[in-house]
Parts: sequence; C-alpha cells; structure tokens
Amino acid sequence: MDFLKIIATHLKPDGKIVLAIENRLGLKYWAGCTEDHFGTLFEGLEGYPRTSGVKTFTKKEFGKILKEAGDLKAAWYYPFPDYKFPMTIYSEEHLPSKGELNRTEYNFDRFRLELFQESPVYDTLLENDLYPQFANSFLLLIGKEQPQMQTVYAKFSNERDRRFAICTEICKKQGNEKQVKGDMENGKSQTGEDKNGLLVKKFPAEKEAESHIRKLEEIYEKLKVMYQPEGIGINYCHCTAQGAELEFLGGITLEEKLDTLLEAGKTEELEALLFSYIEKIRRIHEKEPFEKTEDFIRVFGDVNLEQTLKGTSVSNIDLVPANILLDGDRVSVIDYEWTFFFPVPSQFLVYRMIHYYMESDVKRGSLKSLNFYEKAGITVREQEIYAEMEENFQKYMLGTHTSMLSLYDRISPGKANALEFYEEQKQRASRELQIFWDAGRDFNEEDSVRYPFKNDEVSITLKLPEHTTRLRLDPGEFRTGIYIRKMRWGNGEEVKRRAEGYRFDKDIFYFGGEDPQLYIDEIPEGAGTLELEMELLNEQRTGQKFWEAYLEREKKLNVAAQDLIAREKKLNAAAQNLITREKQVHTVENSRIWKIYRAIKGI
Repeated sequence: MDFLKIIATHLKPDGKIVLAIENRLGLKYWAGCTEDHFGTLFEGLEGYPRTSGVKTFTKKEFGKILKEAGDLKAAWYYPFPDYKFPMTIYSEEHLPSKGELNRTEYNFDRFRLELFQESPVYDTLLENDLYPQFANSFLLLIGKEQPQMQTVYAKFSNERDRRFAICTEICKKQGNEKQVKGDMENGKSQTGEDKNGLLVKKFPAEKEAESHIRKLEEIYEKLKVMYQPEGIGINYCHCTAQGAELEFLGGITLEEKLDTLLEAGKTEELEALLFSYIEKIRRIHEKEPFEKTEDFIRVFGDVNLEQTLKGTSVSNIDLVPANILLDGDRVSVIDYEWTFFFPVPSQFLVYRMIHYYMESDVKRGSLKSLNFYEKAGITVREQEIYAEMEENFQKYMLGTHTSMLSLYDRISPGKANALEFYEEQKQRASRELQIFWDAGRDFNEEDSVRYPFKNDEVSITLKLPEHTTRLRLDPGEFRTGIYIRKMRWGNGEEVKRRAEGYRFDKDIFYFGGEDPQLYIDEIPEGAGTLELEMELLNEQRTGQKFWEAYLEREKKLNVAAQDLIAREKKLNAAAQNLITREKQVHTVENSRIWKIYRAIKGI
C-alpha cells in the first residue's frame, strides 16, 4: 500500500500504473502449487502463518489497498495460466468460456502436488461467476480516475515459429477508427463490430508473420463460398495496414454445447451432434481424389496414405468444435488461419475434430469407450498415420522455435498426483489376504477365508480344514511385490510353493499383473496348520527391481546369443575351408598328371 501511495503521487491525471501480481486465492494454490515466494504449500491460503514479509492478496484485499492508497481506481485483467507466462489475458468484460482453461503446466520452478484436475473446477467457478476471485494472477491498470478498458481480451499465439507468431485482441471500437466495410451475407451486414462495439484484431507478433496475417482475407473469401451450401458462415475478415480486423460474434462454441450434453449425461445427443458436423466436413471437403503434393509433404510429411482418400484444393484443418460458433440458428466458423491452398484428406479433418475434442480435456475421457474414431470409419492404423501427420504439422508450425510447454519435462521438478497416491493407499488399506482350500470341490469362495493386511503385513495361523489337498493364496487384486517372512506347517516342515510371478529369491516375489496368486500343491500328512507371515512390498520399487533383473537377464541372453553366433560363424568358416579343400583334392584327382601318376604307381 505504501508503495502504491508513493507511485500515485507521481501520476499525471490520466496516468496509469500497471501492476502484475499473484492472487493469494489462485486456484493453482488450492490444487497443489506452492506459494511463489516461500515455496511452501498452502502458505498464502492459510494467511501466511509460518512466514513474514512478502505477501500476496485477494481481489477484495486489493480493493481495500487501492482505496487506502488514495482512492485509486483499477481495470481488472486476469492472465492465464498466470502473469509469469501469460498465453491469454481475460478481463471483467470478457471472461473465459467453459473448456478454455485447460493448461496447468506452470510449475517450472518448484515441485508441486496435483490434488485435482483444474480444468473442470475452472468450469464450475465460471458457471457460478467466481472465476475473478480464483484467477491465478491479476493484471491491474490503475489510475486516479477509472481507467477505460479498450482491450478486453488478448491471446498470444507466439509459441511458434516467427513466421506464424501472432496476437489476437478483442477491442472496443473507438470513434476515430475507420468503419470496416460491410459484407452482405444472408441479408445481414457484417460490419466488423457487434452491437456492443467489439472488434477482433489479429496482428503479427513478429515481422516474419506479416504474410501469414495477410492471407486471412483470401482464406475468408474462399471458405465463405465453400461453406455457404452447408449453412455455415465465416467470421468476416478485412486486412488493414496493421493486420486483420474480424467481426466479433456472440454465441457458444460447439465444444461448449457438447460439454453441456456430456454433463447432462446425454451422450447419444452429443454423438449425434458431433457426427452431424463430421458429415458436413465430408460434404464440404470431399470434392476430388486426394493426391500428395510437394506442399503437403512439406507440412504433413511423406506419410503412407490410402489411394482412395478425397479432399479439396482449399483445406481448413482447424475445423474443430472449439472453432465452430453457435448463436441460435446461426453457425459460424472462427479462427481459420490454418487453411492450406492444397488438398488434405477429409478423413484427417475428421480425425482432428474428434481428437481435439476428446483429448483436450480430461473430463471427456468417459467418451473414449464410444469408439468415435471407429464409427467415423478411421481404423487404428489410420489413427497412427494421422497422428504422425499431426506431429509433422506441429513441427512445421514450431519451426526453429522451442516452446515453453515442450521444455516442461526438462525444466520442471515435476509433480505428484495426489489422487493416484490416495487410490494406492486406499487399496492398501482395504487389501486382504484370501486363502482358498481345495477339499474336493476345487477352489471356490465358500471354501476360503480372508485376513486384512495391517500396515502392509499379515501374520496368521490357519487350521487346515479336513481333506484339504492344496491351497491358493491371493494377496489382493493388484500388482505388487510380496516378502514371505515365514511359511511352515504346524509340524515344522517347510512349505513348498509356486507362484505366478517373478521370484527374486526364495522368499521375495513380484507380480506384474493383476490378481497375484501363490499355490501350495502338496500338503504333508500331519501338517495340521499353516503358519504364515507376509509383507506387501512397494510396487514401484519392486517393479523397478524386476525390470532391472529382467534387463540384466536379457543382457546375459544377448551375450550368450552373440557368443553362439560367433561360434556358428567359426564352424561355418571351418566347413567352408573343408569344402574348399575337398574341391581342391577333387580337381587334382581328375587332372591328367594325377591319372598318369596313378598308372605309373599302380594306384
């Protein structure tokens, strides 16, 4: 507050202070990211009980600080994922849509917990008008008078090659701006602004991207003609000296509509709606047989495609649910920058429509069992080919640029998934050793008994039922390692056992599959009881030990195989040498000199 007071004394009447700072209640801190200044979990959320000095504040606390610093006014912006690496900046006048906030790789500096999936929680906050209170960061434009918000949204598409690095803004139209010329479409003038006076601008973030922006108007003109028969409009575009201006359209995306149906459990309606647009893609983009061109290979690689595919000379590969806008009966396509003036298989466009809806948010994972790819006629092999095309396209788009996201695994200390840990511990807490006996009826549930593991250990003495001929021990339903501390009969004899798992030594086993089992096939006379002490071992460490042993075994087998190959080569060489010598002898025996010699010697 004191700092703001000092700065405010130097402000001109229309001067502005720009402040970027963390939100103490940012969702990422609830989800398991550490406090930025101290590196401790939940420090800011709990009100800094263990530290002093640097602090961050909530939106309400900032309002109080601004007032006490001289009744300062602020326009509020919300950088996402946060102000350190902002990819998108929202505002009070243009908040995120459901499904937009799905990037969570922002712990580049410190290890974090992952307590829950943030994307669906963001959606819940948005539905309840709570996002501004839980945004990860604030970007404030502060002045003595209320700052006028001209730009209400900004997105930076600069994690790309410089040729494609652009910025998109949604701005309020200013009175001194030149009106964008109308384009009569369906009897309605597209003026480049909506009724609220909003305008979309795209401009190059790098000089090399100017040609990429200039192509947008030509793309618009071509797609407008192609999509009109399907009743689909195209977001109006007009190029200027600074970049491109597009109309701002209202409505919700097809992605949001599909998610609404998913949340309501209406998966049949969801599937029907999605496939209605897949059919539109086919009707639009299946006009002629597809042929690979040099430009296609340059962007998507020389992949092995079928000969029967179809395409069109103009291919908008980014026709995905997030770029289809629904407003009543009006359907519009937005963000069509990845349109190429050469054929691309229509099936690849269908693949991307399914892929980018299914894979861009974990909450849609339940749809995978519906086999959308198969229903769209895309085989597993074709999915692999289209995935290779997509990978090549991403490389083309990145060029020489190295994105922050691609550095995440190399830079970040990583994260621990609390849900996985919870499930593992819950499984351990509920694990039981189930012992089956065969007394003439094979192994069945009725002839079994259960013993719970306590702290991953069990110690029991089982009195053998009459006529028991063999036993089966099931230490839970999940892959694990077990250590048998003691296993003997009541008469003191050692128990002979076998296992469907890897045996490290006499008493340690690893079961890499589910439902691990131990078998006792022989029960000596007078055994009476089975005395058993067993411990569950850490699956991850035991599994790692197993793979190390497996690789060492493979290494030894490879050495033995190489030795065998070397010996075989020597034997082959010796055989070839013998064959050569036999040929030489045969040649001599059939020579004239040898025949004369034999006649003289009487051989």
